[in-house]
Amino acid sequence: MGIVIELLLLTIFIVGITAFLGVITNSLGEWLFSRSSSREFIVQTKRTQQNWNKIHRLRK
Repeated sequence: MGIVIELLLLTIFIVGITAFLGVITNSLGEWLFSRSSSREFIVQTKRTQQNWNKIHRLRK
């Protein structure tokens, strides 16, 4: 029974470390390689929606 618990803990540890390293690697990659274009999509969306009509909700 002890070996089952040890293998279960080892599995949880390995999966946890893998997930954590994936998040760290993704954040590091975004920080290094997409610095200049971080607001590019936000600015383009605002330009596209600049002349759109506002939608007014009807109150019931």
